[in-house]
Amino acid sequence: MATIKTLKPTGKHAYELTLEGPSETLSLHRETVVAHRLFSADALDANQLKAIKRDDTFYRALSTSLDALARQNHTERALRGLLKRHDYDATTIDKAVKKLKKDGYLNEEKALETWLEMFFSSALKGPRYVRQKLRDEGYEPALIDDALARYNTTLEKEKLNAFLTQSAPQLSGAKRDRIRKFSARAINAGFTPELVFEAAERFVEATHDSEAEAEALRDMIAKLRRQHDITRRSERDKLIQKLMRKGYDYNTIRRAIESEE
Repeated sequence: MATIKTLKPTGKHAYELTLEGPSETLSLHRETVVAHRLFSADALDANQLKAIKRDDTFYRALSTSLDALARQNHTERALRGLLKRHDYDATTIDKAVKKLKKDGYLNEEKALETWLEMFFSSALKGPRYVRQKLRDEGYEPALIDDALARYNTTLEKEKLNAFLTQSAPQLSGAKRDRIRKFSARAINAGFTPELVFEAAERFVEATHDSEAEAEALRDMIAKLRRQHDITRRSERDKLIQKLMRKGYDYNTIRRAIESEE
């Protein structure tokens, strides 16, 4: 039997329990102190002390979980990973997760609903991004399918057009090169490739400044001619190939070179 010498708070949720006979000092979570009625206890036997230590680990895991859930929603898989990184054992993690689910703190459907509300209202990302993001977060496949069912083609086209408009100031160059850049960026953002290619071509066609492209091409030819003697066919071909790699059309390049001669 160990006698309780002192029990004093040491932080917001922490208490220090000092025992004697034998001497021992424990740092306990507040919920452990309350659950075992330590405010009114005078002594503890070996079984009580063992139960206190076991339960304190559980209450600490629960507190860690609640702090994490207060900052952001988590899936069960993500929360289990977080507790594991905090060195809680499997039994404690199982017990904490069960308690959190029972009390409604850990609810994947609610967490997903909150995430989707934020996503649909602001994010310019495609359905492929949604699927991968939710998989990475650990959502159940059925919940992911339900989420994607709400991401219809009409909504994707709206987001894709907004994405292209937002990207436009950053993507200059020849028409063909702009289409390629727009397409690559949109596909990387998770939009459906079939929709991307069509939308990118349509968008560039409607917004492209042909006069600016022609002027940029002339400037580029003027610079590259310092490196290539276009009176020689091989050098002329190299110049044309460089310009084509930058997205300029072959016939447009030929006409521009001929106009400079």
